[in-house]
Amino acid sequence: MDDLEIRQEQQEQIDEWEPEDEWEQQNAQDEQDELPPIEMYSIGPQDVALAAPLLTPEAAEMIRDDEAFGFAIVEEDEVRGAVCARLDPENEICLQLVSLYVVPQYRRRRLGGTLLIELLEACQETFDGTVARVEALLCPEPGLEALLKKAGFKLEEDEKGVHSNIVSVSALADSPLMKHKAVLPGDCTLVSLDKLSPNRIRQLFRTLESAGADYMDINQLYQALPGVSFVLLDAKGHPVACAVLSGGKERLCLSQFFTAGGSAAAGMAVLQAAARVLLEQYAAARLEIPLLTASSAGLAERLLGGGGERVPLIRAVLEL
Repeated sequence: MDDLEIRQEQQEQIDEWEPEDEWEQQNAQDEQDELPPIEMYSIGPQDVALAAPLLTPEAAEMIRDDEAFGFAIVEEDEVRGAVCARLDPENEICLQLVSLYVVPQYRRRRLGGTLLIELLEACQETFDGTVARVEALLCPEPGLEALLKKAGFKLEEDEKGVHSNIVSVSALADSPLMKHKAVLPGDCTLVSLDKLSPNRIRQLFRTLESAGADYMDINQLYQALPGVSFVLLDAKGHPVACAVLSGGKERLCLSQFFTAGGSAAAGMAVLQAAARVLLEQYAAARLEIPLLTASSAGLAERLLGGGGERVPLIRAVLEL
């Protein structure tokens, strides 16, 4: 089977896919809508700033160092999605899918599938058809998992990687976090997200982006749970820490956590403020704590206590 036949087969799998579960059935009709005019751009080291908000910090750094390549999909002069991949340093016939993201309000319009197909085509052309396998280690997310299944990827839980811990909000009452009184760093003010002006929220995003800790895009920050999310501002009004939560009444997620310089006092202040509101308003809910870095995993262990349900990463594999 040549490269053209492979790409045609992959496109047919996406076009002929039948929804298998409730989430997929709910969104299948949306995917029948005609895709508006779009443009595709390759992302090189000099273009990282264009798509950086839609790439993981790891992906942006790899492209900047010319260790990976990517594509951005643009509609109405706005970047709506981005993808990044690189050859496996230890296996030159394997392509690692590092990052694939579409802005939430523009999902279910084939943008993710278009990015993926463009990436696979470029891979075959660039590496003369020598790549025989595509792998991805990804966070559990229904939309992304459904997209990869449609493209022919086989998905399974990774035995070693852990994406997050899920704990009962009620358990926070007896956690180490709530047994100590948080002391605000000097000249700092603690405010809830709903008390911040749009300019302050944009400033918060720029601070997170500059630190390489922007795990939420600007739109997600605006849509976060305002009364439960907290930001610590210094005397000049600059953000030095934040704990931003998203989700609903039954399932919440600590989607964004940041402290400038790794300040333990600042981190405890925003987490404790969020925990107090959670215990008052969401005691029956469950809280997901992403373990994005070794430091965040250690923080979860020290302040929120051990135990809980561990959510594994998903490994996706496509044989070409």
